[in-house]
Amino acid sequence: ACNSEIMDFFEEKPLGWGSTYQGHPVALAVAYENIKYLLQNNVVGRVKGMAPLFEACMQQLANDHPCIKQYRSIGMFGCFDVQEMNGKNPKLQHEAA
Repeated sequence: ACNSEIMDFFEEKPLGWGSTYQGHPVALAVAYENIKYLLQNNVVGRVKGMAPLFEACMQQLANDHPCIKQYRSIGMFGCFDVQEMNGKNPKLQHEAA
């Protein structure tokens, strides 16, 4: 997956970590096909074009629902921090009600 100059460099200076699947031909083939798909279908460009609408919708939801303390988003990925209607943090699943 790299040229001999890079391989030779790391022969003498290994990173010291890795996984059993690191550099596995199947993993590389899957990664290659995914990158091809992203490029051929202009996924990054489409996300950039849709991101402002997504941001506006996130903001509208946060404004409309008092249980949303705040939100954040980047591209087409976003999340909300929620609170109870009284402003307190909600109980976690493992905490007693």
